[in-house]
Amino acid sequence: MTDKTLLPPIIINVSLDTSATPRVLALDDGNGKNILGTNNTQQVIRWVLTDTSLTFVPMSEIKPGFEWISALSASQPIFGSVTISADGRFIEVGDMHDSIASRGVWCYLLRARHTDGTIYETRLVFNRVLALGPEITDSEGRPAAYARMTVKNNPVIINR
Repeated sequence: MTDKTLLPPIIINVSLDTSATPRVLALDDGNGKNILGTNNTQQVIRWVLTDTSLTFVPMSEIKPGFEWISALSASQPIFGSVTISADGRFIEVGDMHDSIASRGVWCYLLRARHTDGTIYETRLVFNRVLALGPEITDSEGRPAAYARMTVKNNPVIINR
């Protein structure tokens, strides 16, 4: 990224989960590195491929390496432009979560191309609690369905 930040980037490792059928990109958010508190300085989030046989799909392709899948994500002014390194090994986006107005949960999709040409992507995993309904709430009073979607290692950015 071209913006200078005072904070070190948050690193989320991305690997190919060969135990899943079909194979998917798996995230290791380090037990919650995707959850950000408010800060007056832009926080860079960096997804790094750990498998050398993968590169992120260029942003110029129809199905790019990074895509917002939340309804409001692309229009949120708190996120900067998505950039992919020249070698395709990492993707970065800046998050300027500086007030209650920038709170939320944003889901995204990552795509990477294997050296054999196959494209793999992340998937969003929901917890079974979704079926219990909105009478169960989290600590901030949101329905449990909203809270339980944000399980560990999911492709989400959470601004609290």
